[in-house]
Amino acid sequence: MDSERAKLATEAVKSVQKLGTNLKTALESSTSLSKISGPTEITPSGLPVPIAGSGLIGTLMYIVAGILVIGLILLVIDYWFFPIFQKTPGGAGYVMIPGTDRSDVFWEDIRQVRNITIGTPTTDDSTGQTADMYTSIIEGQSNYSITLDVLISDEYPQNFGDTAKSMEQKRVFFAIGASVNTPSMTFSIDNHKNTAYINVYDKNARVQTAVIDNVPIHKSFRLGLVKTPYAMEGYLNGALVKTIQLRSSYVDPTKGDTIFAPANITIGTDSPVNLSKGIKAMKLRLFGDAIQPAEMKARMSDLSSVSEFIPASRAKLG
Repeated sequence: MDSERAKLATEAVKSVQKLGTNLKTALESSTSLSKISGPTEITPSGLPVPIAGSGLIGTLMYIVAGILVIGLILLVIDYWFFPIFQKTPGGAGYVMIPGTDRSDVFWEDIRQVRNITIGTPTTDDSTGQTADMYTSIIEGQSNYSITLDVLISDEYPQNFGDTAKSMEQKRVFFAIGASVNTPSMTFSIDNHKNTAYINVYDKNARVQTAVIDNVPIHKSFRLGLVKTPYAMEGYLNGALVKTIQLRSSYVDPTKGDTIFAPANITIGTDSPVNLSKGIKAMKLRLFGDAIQPAEMKARMSDLSSVSEFIPASRAKLG
């Protein structure tokens, strides 16, 4: 953080110095042009006649120089006394610096919710096409964070084709992994109550879970995950609900893995059953590091409304 502030201050100083050099060059050029153009016209007061437009240009340059000087002063205050510039949402400071968002966001429109490839995709030899959605921000990361907006529109237990299986099966609506059957992490809810589970898996498919009770029904909410090699945090609507210590080495997202859209999370081959039936998800945001609780809370301003989970065509018919 200190190195970033020092860098910003150095760049501001260089900008002011460069502006001074440009002003000097402009004045010298103006003098040279006046010498080439011939004798300078003298007013009755004995002063040279101003060149048309030179006053406006000079004023603009002084304004720019003044803004840079003010910026430099603010940088000095930010670095040495108290924070002014905010580097991340929810961080210290008052003025958010644009262009500092380090996250990737997908599925901003419910009609765009489809699988995402982790890593830069290669061309599929069979089709000649590449994945249209991909990200490398969490590739190979043992520290990463995820937020996802969710709507449970059907709270009743689902039939997964087998009574015993239906009793135990979780309603999985988000998964990352080489396949649905071999995930590295999942989001799910209980088939008989509104309890959400954030799950991570090790190489032996052993799972460790952060349990979040009483998630909303028929109302949008946001689940959040922050994972490090040693701990996992579960969030509900920007608030930290559960922290667990990880007992094993859990699988990190790997190049070639898939982030599965809810509609593609199925079990069975002959008659596939969708595990996310009655559950929708959108506004997936990925971070390549473990973000702080303050940032998780500050980003709640764009929580999806219930209407955003309804495709536009259906909304018009209603």
